[in-house]
Amino acid sequence: MSNQGTTLEKLQLIETLCRQGYASDIVELTLDKIIAYEIANAQKEAAELQKELQLFEAQYQISSQDFYQRFRQG
Repeated sequence: MSNQGTTLEKLQLIETLCRQGYASDIVELTLDKIIAYEIANAQKEAAELQKELQLFEAQYQISSQDFYQRFRQG
């Protein structure tokens, strides 16, 4: 958790600097790359989870929606 706190503090510092008029092409480029990287990772993880879900549904021959409805009904 300390990494998250440190990351948030750094982001807040950048936000404060930007609100005060600080501008940097390097910071802009770096942030764009970080955001693109994180989006790509999230999309990759989502695709992997979707594949796992499809395998699970095929193995048990039930859709997630049907499973959830049956689960809610007890």
